[in-house]
Amino acid sequence: MTARSKRGLSGLALLAALALAAATPRLAFAQIGARPSAGDLSIERIAENTDLRISLWDSLISAPKDRAMAFRAGERDNPWARWRVSVEKSANSFYILFSPSKGSSYPAYAQGSWIIKRSQRDGALEQIKIFLRSDP
Repeated sequence: MTARSKRGLSGLALLAALALAAATPRLAFAQIGARPSAGDLSIERIAENTDLRISLWDSLISAPKDRAMAFRAGERDNPWARWRVSVEKSANSFYILFSPSKGSSYPAYAQGSWIIKRSQRDGALEQIKIFLRSDP
């Protein structure tokens, strides 16, 4: 398998994971029947950032790791909320965060946040977290 085809498979895996993640939250929440945390909205009213993720697909989410890690954090607006999009690095991974505003802050673990974890070694997708409820 060539490096190019490996990247293609990695991109397809990332696309499939994001598509599944976008469809799953509403189903999972409805099946569990959990109630929102204090201050959180019902699942039907959670702020959504699909449009932002689509607009940043090539330049951030599926970008080569060096380009993605160099992404400059900033705020973006969409019809649901004001969002902070940023990248944080750890020893072996980097994290792409989509965090909705809560007053004047952008908590990483707020309801509606997405955290996409990628490998610093090869840029591969490692994990996607979607916060259906805020995690204090």
